Amino acid sequence: MEIAIGIVGAVTGIAGIIISLFAFYHNRIEAVNAFYSNDRDAQFITARRIVHTLPDKYNPSEVQKEFGDSIAFLILSYDQAGILVKKKQLHFWIFPRVLAA
Repeated sequence: MEIAIGIVGAVTGIAGIIISLFAFYHNRIEAVNAFYSNDRDAQFITARRIVHTLPDKYNPSEVQKEFGDSIAFLILSYDQAGILVKKKQLHFWIFPRVLAA
């Protein structure tokens, strides 16, 4: 009888570990989905378009004067993502352009 209780306890413990690992993986994927949900925002799309059309040698102060609010929105979004990556709440692989460079 004690052996059966021990086996049931071991199986329950292993099942608990597996479930917690799946929950951990699911939470990380949810963080990626939450990060990418900003990509569909019109202000974010406008800011990315501005950044991608900047010349190679641009003056940051002129860009800030002309597109201050849009650029600030983009910077804050990526700053928040950087903090989440540093705290290991968000994977670094969600930034494909950074990895390709």
